[in-house]
Amino acid sequence: MSNVVQEAKKYYFSKQIEKSKNKMKTTWDITISLTGIKTKNEDVRQLNINGNVNCNFQTVPDSFNNYFLSIMGKNHSAVDKDYNVAD
Repeated sequence: MSNVVQEAKKYYFSKQIEKSKNKMKTTWDITISLTGIKTKNEDVRQLNINGNVNCNFQTVPDSFNNYFLSIMGKNHSAVDKDYNVAD
C-alpha cells in the first residue's frame, strides 16, 4: 500500500511541474512543502565590505555581484588547471 501512495505522490508532483509555467519555482515550492523548511525573507540594508559598513543601495548589490564573479573566476581557473585547458 505504501508503494501505491508514493507512486501517487510522484505522479501528482510530476503533473504539477509539467503544467507549471515556471518549473524551477514549482520544483522549489514542492521541495519546501515536503521538507517543511521555513523560509525567511530579510532585506539586506547594510553590508560589511572589507571592514567598512556600507548601506548604499547600489554598492551592496554590486558587492554581491563582485563576490560571486570572483568565485566563478577561481572555479574557472581550477577547472582549466584540472583539464589542462589553454586560453
